[in-house]
Amino acid sequence: MAASRDKAETAFRTISEVAEWLDLPTHVLRFWESKFSQIHPVKGAGGRRYYRPDDMALLSGIKVLLRDQGLTIKGAQKLIREQGAKYVASLGEQPKGLAFRPVPQPRKQTPVVKAIVYRPIPEARPSLLWTASHIAPDVRDGAALSEALSRLEALRAKMLSAA
Repeated sequence: MAASRDKAETAFRTISEVAEWLDLPTHVLRFWESKFSQIHPVKGAGGRRYYRPDDMALLSGIKVLLRDQGLTIKGAQKLIREQGAKYVASLGEQPKGLAFRPVPQPRKQTPVVKAIVYRPIPEARPSLLWTASHIAPDVRDGAALSEALSRLEALRAKMLSAA
Protein backbone atom coordinates (compact mmCIF):
# COMPACT_ATOMS: atom_id res chain seq x y z
CA MET A 1 0.00 0.00 0.00
CA ALA A 2 2.94 2.34 0.46
CA ALA A 3 3.32 2.69 -3.30
CA SER A 4 -0.33 3.78 -3.69
CA ARG A 5 0.22 6.72 -1.34
CA ASP A 6 2.87 8.05 -3.70
CA LYS A 7 0.50 8.16 -6.68
CA ALA A 8 -0.46 11.43 -8.30
CA GLU A 9 -3.89 12.87 -7.52
CA THR A 10 -5.05 12.17 -11.07
CA ALA A 11 -3.87 8.54 -11.05
CA PHE A 12 -6.38 5.74 -11.36
CA ARG A 13 -6.98 3.67 -8.22
CA THR A 14 -7.75 -0.01 -7.80
CA ILE A 15 -10.96 -1.16 -6.21
CA SER A 16 -9.13 -2.12 -3.02
CA GLU A 17 -7.58 1.35 -2.73
CA VAL A 18 -10.96 3.03 -3.20
CA ALA A 19 -12.62 0.62 -0.77
CA GLU A 20 -9.99 1.39 1.84
CA TRP A 21 -10.36 5.13 1.24
CA LEU A 22 -14.14 4.95 1.66
CA ASP A 23 -13.92 2.41 4.48
CA LEU A 24 -16.22 0.01 2.63
CA PRO A 25 -15.86 -3.60 1.50
CA THR A 26 -15.02 -4.09 -2.19
CA HIS A 27 -18.22 -6.02 -2.84
CA VAL A 28 -20.24 -2.92 -1.90
CA LEU A 29 -18.45 -0.92 -4.61
CA ARG A 30 -19.17 -3.65 -7.18
CA PHE A 31 -22.82 -3.67 -6.11
CA TRP A 32 -23.11 0.10 -6.36
CA GLU A 33 -21.50 -0.09 -9.81
CA SER A 34 -24.33 -2.40 -10.89
CA LYS A 35 -27.00 -0.05 -9.46
CA PHE A 36 -25.61 3.32 -10.58
CA SER A 37 -24.93 3.57 -14.31
CA GLN A 38 -22.94 6.78 -13.77
CA ILE A 39 -20.03 4.83 -12.22
CA HIS A 40 -17.72 3.72 -15.03
CA PRO A 41 -14.42 2.28 -13.82
CA VAL A 42 -11.91 1.45 -16.52
CA LYS A 43 -11.43 -2.30 -16.75
CA GLY A 44 -7.99 -3.67 -17.51
CA ALA A 45 -7.12 -6.73 -19.56
CA GLY A 46 -7.71 -9.06 -16.61
CA GLY A 47 -11.05 -7.45 -15.74
CA ARG A 48 -9.49 -5.43 -12.93
CA ARG A 49 -11.27 -2.16 -12.11
CA TYR A 50 -9.45 1.17 -12.10
CA TYR A 51 -11.37 4.16 -10.77
CA ARG A 52 -10.83 7.73 -11.97
CA PRO A 53 -10.94 10.59 -9.43
CA ASP A 54 -14.42 11.54 -10.76
CA ASP A 55 -15.69 8.00 -10.11
CA MET A 56 -14.21 8.14 -6.63
CA ALA A 57 -15.91 11.45 -5.87
CA LEU A 58 -19.24 10.06 -7.08
CA LEU A 59 -18.81 6.94 -4.93
CA SER A 60 -18.06 9.14 -1.95
CA GLY A 61 -21.22 11.17 -2.61
CA ILE A 62 -23.29 7.99 -2.96
CA LYS A 63 -21.88 6.80 0.36
CA VAL A 64 -23.03 10.06 1.98
CA LEU A 65 -26.52 9.64 0.51
CA LEU A 66 -26.93 5.99 1.47
CA ARG A 67 -25.04 5.72 4.73
CA ASP A 68 -25.20 9.21 6.27
CA GLN A 69 -28.50 10.60 4.95
CA GLY A 70 -30.33 7.24 4.91
CA LEU A 71 -31.61 7.37 1.34
CA THR A 72 -32.53 4.16 -0.42
CA ILE A 73 -30.80 3.15 -3.63
CA LYS A 74 -33.87 4.22 -5.62
CA GLY A 75 -33.87 7.56 -3.81
CA ALA A 76 -30.19 8.09 -4.59
CA GLN A 77 -30.76 7.14 -8.24
CA LYS A 78 -33.61 9.65 -8.46
CA LEU A 79 -31.45 12.39 -6.90
CA ILE A 80 -28.66 11.69 -9.42
CA ARG A 81 -31.18 11.89 -12.28
CA GLU A 82 -32.68 15.15 -11.00
CA GLN A 83 -29.61 16.97 -9.65
CA GLY A 84 -26.86 15.33 -11.68
CA ALA A 85 -23.81 13.22 -10.85
CA LYS A 86 -21.64 16.31 -10.21
CA TYR A 87 -23.97 17.47 -7.46
CA VAL A 88 -23.88 14.06 -5.74
CA ALA A 89 -20.10 13.93 -6.15
CA SER A 90 -19.82 17.32 -4.42
CA LEU A 91 -21.57 15.91 -1.32
CA GLY A 92 -18.76 13.51 -0.47
CA GLU A 93 -15.09 13.69 0.32
CA GLN A 94 -12.92 14.65 -2.63
CA PRO A 95 -10.13 12.23 -3.59
CA LYS A 96 -7.00 14.31 -2.98
CA GLY A 97 -4.03 12.14 -2.21
CA LEU A 98 -6.23 9.48 -0.66
CA ALA A 99 -6.22 9.88 3.08
CA PHE A 100 -5.67 6.28 4.14
CA ARG A 101 -6.98 5.23 7.48
CA PRO A 102 -4.54 3.53 9.84
CA VAL A 103 -4.57 -0.25 9.73
CA PRO A 104 -6.52 -1.48 12.74
CA GLN A 105 -4.55 -3.54 15.21
CA PRO A 106 -5.82 -7.07 15.71
CA ARG A 107 -7.93 -7.51 18.81
CA LYS A 108 -6.39 -9.37 21.68
CA GLN A 109 -7.71 -12.87 21.76
CA THR A 110 -9.15 -14.25 24.93
CA PRO A 111 -7.26 -17.20 26.32
CA VAL A 112 -8.57 -20.59 25.33
CA VAL A 113 -9.89 -22.64 28.20
CA LYS A 114 -9.64 -26.33 27.57
CA ALA A 115 -12.74 -28.25 28.51
CA ILE A 116 -12.50 -31.44 30.48
CA VAL A 117 -13.65 -34.30 28.32
CA TYR A 118 -15.15 -37.23 30.20
CA ARG A 119 -14.77 -40.45 28.29
CA PRO A 120 -16.91 -43.38 29.37
CA ILE A 121 -15.24 -46.62 30.37
CA PRO A 122 -15.71 -49.17 27.60
CA GLU A 123 -18.32 -51.83 28.41
CA ALA A 124 -16.02 -54.65 27.31
CA ARG A 125 -13.39 -53.74 29.94
CA PRO A 126 -15.23 -53.20 33.24
CA SER A 127 -12.04 -53.50 35.27
CA LEU A 128 -10.58 -50.39 33.61
CA LEU A 129 -10.53 -47.47 36.03
CA TRP A 130 -10.69 -43.77 35.28
CA THR A 131 -7.28 -42.29 34.68
CA ALA A 132 -5.94 -38.77 34.32
CA SER A 133 -5.75 -39.21 30.57
CA HIS A 134 -9.50 -39.87 30.51
CA ILE A 135 -10.32 -36.66 32.34
CA ALA A 136 -7.79 -34.02 31.37
CA PRO A 137 -4.53 -35.09 29.78
CA ASP A 138 -2.99 -31.65 30.26
CA VAL A 139 -3.88 -31.14 33.98
CA ARG A 140 -0.81 -31.32 36.19
CA ASP A 141 -2.35 -30.61 39.61
CA GLY A 142 -2.30 -34.00 41.32
CA ALA A 143 -4.55 -33.14 44.28
CA ALA A 144 -7.37 -31.71 42.15
CA LEU A 145 -7.11 -34.59 39.74
CA SER A 146 -7.13 -37.15 42.55
CA GLU A 147 -10.25 -35.57 44.05
CA ALA A 148 -12.00 -35.56 40.67
CA LEU A 149 -11.06 -39.20 40.10
CA SER A 150 -12.46 -40.27 43.48
CA ARG A 151 -15.74 -38.44 42.76
CA LEU A 152 -15.94 -40.14 39.36
CA GLU A 153 -15.29 -43.56 40.88
CA ALA A 154 -18.11 -42.99 43.37
CA LEU A 155 -20.42 -41.93 40.55
CA ARG A 156 -19.39 -44.96 38.50
CA ALA A 157 -20.10 -47.31 41.40
CA LYS A 158 -23.49 -45.70 41.91
CA MET A 159 -24.33 -46.06 38.20
CA LEU A 160 -23.24 -49.71 38.08
CA SER A 161 -25.32 -50.56 41.16
CA ALA A 162 -28.38 -48.86 39.63
CA ALA A 163 -28.07 -50.86 36.40
